[in-house]
Amino acid sequence: MANGITQKKENAAGANTPAAVLRGLIFGLVGAALALLIISALAVFYDIPDKVMNILIILISVASMFAAGFTAAGRNGKNGMIIGMAAGLIYAAIICAAGIFVCGAKGLSPEMIADFAIGGAVGALGGVAGVNRAAGKRRKRK
Repeated sequence: MANGITQKKENAAGANTPAAVLRGLIFGLVGAALALLIISALAVFYDIPDKVMNILIILISVASMFAAGFTAAGRNGKNGMIIGMAAGLIYAAIICAAGIFVCGAKGLSPEMIADFAIGGAVGALGGVAGVNRAAGKRRKRK
């Protein structure tokens, strides 16, 4: 207390939610780009069937959505399901927008709706895991 004025103590958890979501998105998108770059380099030297390539791309995308939610919620420190879901949905929106821009798709297809549903669900799972991991670290330090 300085001069009779109480200063509000700011809680570190949840203090900067948009920055946490942005950091999670950047982490997920950069991770996906690096993994896809490695897979494409391998495809140059090895004959990878299209079915295997499609499965690898889906796995990379799901792992990146999970990582985006995990990182965002872990940085935020609370509301893991909501923060992770937001990160997953924004990630899916970015990927769908890139697909529309590149392929020129028109309208909302069932695949896009599935991408949003999977992005929200996987991001939420990552968010829950990220908050629980962050909470576990805080408990162990005390």
